[in-house]
Amino acid sequence: MDFYDVIITAGQALKKGQTGTLGELSPKPHPWLYAETARDGLGISPSRRHKVIGIEDSSAGIISIRLAGFAAIGIGGGNIETSGVVQR
Repeated sequence: MDFYDVIITAGQALKKGQTGTLGELSPKPHPWLYAETARDGLGISPSRRHKVIGIEDSSAGIISIRLAGFAAIGIGGGNIETSGVVQR
């Protein structure tokens, strides 16, 4: 825990010295994870969402990034093309 400044799990943001998760309430890939990572993990305020680009290899991840208000880039190897989420 001392190595990381912030850990974002499938639940609440964990800061130095904290333990626990609410993963069962906000499972991955929930848009909250991306918004929380930008805000707490990277220090980017919600008003600067247009400056954030998320990268994912799954269609659910792409949708979550978009629902969090960020631009998304899909990479190969996941299920993005077969899901129909891809925009060209």
